[in-house]
Amino acid sequence: METKDQSRIQEIESQLERINAERSSLLKELRELKKNDDSSLAQLLGRKLNYKRPDTPEEKIVLFKRLFCCREDLFPRFWENIKTGKKGYSPVCSNEWVRSICNKPKVK
Repeated sequence: METKDQSRIQEIESQLERINAERSSLLKELRELKKNDDSSLAQLLGRKLNYKRPDTPEEKIVLFKRLFCCREDLFPRFWENIKTGKKGYSPVCSNEWVRSICNKPKVK
């Protein structure tokens, strides 16, 4: 009876090792697919992008310049958080406060 139990234990452990290896492989593939997935950025921009999501600050600058090139209705605005010291640029529309166009949420 002991040998039967031992062989079953070894069989289960072997199967779990195969499952763990497959899981690791699938997680790696999933991370790669999510890394290359531009769908969230494309939804934000309203069109499919022909390049990967920017990872470095330099790539982000190139994207930012590309998005605002020759646009008079959109422009970048510099912002700075005094508490955290963070700085950056955000897109701004010339219709930002026009209620019928912008639809910004009301803030009390």
